Amino acid sequence: MKIGKKIAICMIAVIAILMINIKVQAAQVRVTTDTLRLREEPSTTSSIVALLSIGDVYEVLGEEGDWYRIQAGDEVGYVSKDFVELEGEVSEGGQENEPTEEQPTENETSNPTTTEPTEETTSTNRTINKETNLRSLPLFSAVSIETLRENDEVTVITQKNHWAYVQTETQSGWMLVSCLGDSVPEDNTTNPEETTTPTTNTDTTTTTQQERRVGYINSENVNFRQSNSTSSSIIQRLAINTEVGILSETDTWYQVEINGVTGYVSKDYVSNSRVETTSRSLEVERKIEETEKSEEIEEVAQVEENVEEPTEEAVVTTSKGEEIVALAKTFLGNQYIYAAEGPKNFDCSGFTLYLYKQYGVTLPHSAAAQIKQGTAVERSELKAGDAVFFQDQAKTKVGHVGIYMGDGNFIHSSSAVGEVTITPISKNYYDTRFVGARRYI
Repeated sequence: MKIGKKIAICMIAVIAILMINIKVQAAQVRVTTDTLRLREEPSTTSSIVALLSIGDVYEVLGEEGDWYRIQAGDEVGYVSKDFVELEGEVSEGGQENEPTEEQPTENETSNPTTTEPTEETTSTNRTINKETNLRSLPLFSAVSIETLRENDEVTVITQKNHWAYVQTETQSGWMLVSCLGDSVPEDNTTNPEETTTPTTNTDTTTTTQQERRVGYINSENVNFRQSNSTSSSIIQRLAINTEVGILSETDTWYQVEINGVTGYVSKDYVSNSRVETTSRSLEVERKIEETEKSEEIEEVAQVEENVEEPTEEAVVTTSKGEEIVALAKTFLGNQYIYAAEGPKNFDCSGFTLYLYKQYGVTLPHSAAAQIKQGTAVERSELKAGDAVFFQDQAKTKVGHVGIYMGDGNFIHSSSAVGEVTITPISKNYYDTRFVGARRYI
């Protein structure tokens, strides 16, 4: 009897342990908003550790008031309960096993290169201290471009919060700062003042080193490249009158510095003085750096040729709508960044804000606020240039906005895709969440 009683007690203990483990493992949260901030502490004033995307699922370590403490990749932080759905139940012991006092220590070890979670633009060569993924965006859910191995070397172009934008031999993308190791010593035989000479020079002409001088971008949407070749990767697209520091030149390229980042711009698009923009038409009639952009210009021109002398009022409305669409298309592929409103990166409402601003329309930086502006338009009456609005994933509020292009498509800065992209309104997710449209011009 005693042996049987002991066996029964052991079995009950094992079952209890298994139930506790299952309960802890089942505790997860799913992100319900386009972009959610993961913070170091359970406070809206705390530093942002990372940005999480809609639909992402993360393990819950504990809870504190209106916040969940979660594990997101290599990072641990807090998210507001208002913007996630809980799947399972949070273990009462989860918070005790993961005390908040450990968080500062984790943050100190995850960011050895800087004491502030702000953006740095100093370019340095670093090693990788442990295997990690190079991602297309500073998000754990972003596409993995390349796997970086321990002791690989990368060039750090810029840092933002807990992420670093780096260049490998073949790719550029985002990685965690905590995976960066020691700096790579520079070649002492090189004059430190001449380190601006490009390491990869696809232009066979001689590079002329010169004293640093200032130039200005003379056209919209000019490509700022990593090396002096039209096949080189684009660091960003530059707006008209952007100031650049000219470091050196070849026959056709300037090596320039912008906000601490070094790259190349075609000489055709750099002037000694700023360009005067006297009307909106000058901004629309932009030079395009590469011949591939000419197809878009021809397409818009063809639309204008097919219009058979409508009334003066119709010409103004149609041309402005088409112009906004044509302008929006020049930003295809530009990176989605939460709260950004141009000229190179955007979130959804920042994208529409920037586009309409070029035509004298001032909009608030919020999809929920933008839908209250302008004139309401029925879905069947949509025209190119109209703003289209959609509910968030939970269908509780207005959460997304884009620009209608015609033929059932709209262009928008998508947090899910991570860039400016074109999507059919009839796509199930957007079709079921369409809540209205507005005409501002």
